[in-house]
Amino acid sequence: MMHRSQNEPDLEDIVREFSDEPALEDIVKEFSGPNLEEIIREFSPDPAERPAQPLSEDTLRLDQIHAALGKQSVDDQTRRFQPVESQEEAPRESAFDDTRRIPAVEPFSENWEPEYEEPMGAYPQKEPIRFPGRDQMRVLREKLVAGPEKRYYDLAQSGVTSLRLSALLLFLVFLASAGVTLAFDWGYIGPHRIKLVIFSQLLSVLVAALLSHGRLLEGLASLLRGRFTLHTLLAITFAVCCVDGLVCLGQERVSCCSIFCLQAALAQWGASHARRREMDQMDTLRKASELHALVKVEDYYDGLPGYVTTEGQLESFMDTYHAPTAPERALHIFSGIGFMACVALAVVMSLRGGISAGVQVLTAGMLVLTPATAFISMRRPEAILEKRLHSVGTVLCGWEGVKAVEKQVTFPVSHGDLFPSDAIGMNGMKFYGSVDPDMVLCYTGSLVSYEGGSLKSVFDQLMASRYIRHAAVEEFGSYPGGLSALVDGEPIAVGTLDFMRQMDVQVPKEAQIAGAVYTAVDGKLSGVFALRCARAKSATSGLRNLCGNGRVTPLFISRDFLLTGRFLREKLKVNARRLVYPDPEIRQELEGKLPEEEAEVVALMVRSGLPQRSFAITGALALRYAQKGGAVIHMIGGGLGLAAVAVLALIGATDLLIPANVMLYGLVWMIPGWLITEWTRYL
Repeated sequence: MMHRSQNEPDLEDIVREFSDEPALEDIVKEFSGPNLEEIIREFSPDPAERPAQPLSEDTLRLDQIHAALGKQSVDDQTRRFQPVESQEEAPRESAFDDTRRIPAVEPFSENWEPEYEEPMGAYPQKEPIRFPGRDQMRVLREKLVAGPEKRYYDLAQSGVTSLRLSALLLFLVFLASAGVTLAFDWGYIGPHRIKLVIFSQLLSVLVAALLSHGRLLEGLASLLRGRFTLHTLLAITFAVCCVDGLVCLGQERVSCCSIFCLQAALAQWGASHARRREMDQMDTLRKASELHALVKVEDYYDGLPGYVTTEGQLESFMDTYHAPTAPERALHIFSGIGFMACVALAVVMSLRGGISAGVQVLTAGMLVLTPATAFISMRRPEAILEKRLHSVGTVLCGWEGVKAVEKQVTFPVSHGDLFPSDAIGMNGMKFYGSVDPDMVLCYTGSLVSYEGGSLKSVFDQLMASRYIRHAAVEEFGSYPGGLSALVDGEPIAVGTLDFMRQMDVQVPKEAQIAGAVYTAVDGKLSGVFALRCARAKSATSGLRNLCGNGRVTPLFISRDFLLTGRFLREKLKVNARRLVYPDPEIRQELEGKLPEEEAEVVALMVRSGLPQRSFAITGALALRYAQKGGAVIHMIGGGLGLAAVAVLALIGATDLLIPANVMLYGLVWMIPGWLITEWTRYL
């Protein structure tokens, strides 16, 4: 065991030597004795116990500071924190005092527990931070799953294959029935086999009804709901054909029921078109991550409506897409009136020639009342159009959206629609004259950025790469193909080659480049900037679609000197002669026009772009005229057919109402009805 020598320092001495704090013995000595009482008396909250000490002139008391600031004194503050027995005994002294009172308890009590005015569970919990964009996307996704996605899978389980297969079988049944009838009329089947021919006709009607039972049930359901539709007329026609077939067995007369098989076939085909269209619409919406709406703005330009893009709501489509169109309702009303006319004519003929004559006239009248293409005149144009819209991610909001597009409309087009931000780039530059190239770039970039067109991002990046700042622009002027202003006090002109020629700026032949931007300083050529433009197929198809429709007036609303008709013809290969360039003041006004809250919604788009909007407008116009034209053609055909049957019946020439004549009349009116359904294929 080692012993420490007397001269060796102790560890406590070393710590005491290098420590800034006094030792515990020193603190006890300092605060023991009379000094401790004086210190306690000095810091006592009672002023009477504190010793009176003279204060210097520069010393301010704490209560004087509080009195100067209009606050409570030190005594009030001290009194405020004294423990009280209850909350009622110490009311709050200030309306802004939110400090909770704690009841008085025994100090150092072992049973002390905190007491609260409210239970801990009542305190508000902190809400998690929510991001608006994510919340909107979540709500949209929930609506899509509950609506379009669920509906899409329901339709996909049913499919369209069964409908198309039944339509094909019905068409084969029609060909067989028509072949037997024509063979009998032309003498290929002898008169002694007439009952076999009648049985074949009746059997074909029963088979056709079996294959198209869905449409017949739909017609009966509509009748029970108080609506008369084409399918209702088809169901009644089936019953009348069955009665006529039984009557023909007794009279040995061939029935005209073969045309019913053709009507049933096209009814099934129309149902397949309707299901295919709805599946395409639901498939478009269920894949959406965002929705844009194309809405109507009244009196947008020159008294004509315009169509702009806003945020879309799914309800705008789900509440309107299944409603019948106006031409469809007109066709249903016509079929109901025609049916009553057929019944009236049959009653007259029954009184004149007996029940058999009345049944024969009723059957012929109902078969010619609706040409077979009437069952696809509404559905086929919609299916053809939706196939085109599905490829660009657009759905029309039913007939309400189609009706919102008027006969003559205006369509705003901006530079972003024609050339995206990365479509235009710098291909090279060349400088002329004595002006510093950086100054030429500064003048050009400042003027182009002030306009805010399609070249703004290009020149901003170029200036940033050379650490060039924008200069002040004064007396700005915008013209077709160019700009002019005072930039940093210098007269600057920026524009196309044609604009430079109009400004009498001499351009050398080697500098005459198509699609370049020229800069003139004080009337002299100082810079040429060659551009590289990537041709966007979507913008080309959208602009060509607008300029090719005579009922749409495309308006260029951006203040962009570069996008002239010549530039668009060279870069997009589109004849943009119908593109209207309003004055700069009008363009600025058009950019600020917003739709009303209750504006009519034409279509919903899952992507925002020129083809999505242009195909919606031109498609709505084409669909409107296709359906209206189809309804008019078939009403004219049905009216003329019914009138012909009435004339033949009243003059006693019912022997002309043979199956061949009735079939020929129906096939003739199918030709214009079929052609009209093709209108939406060519927007």
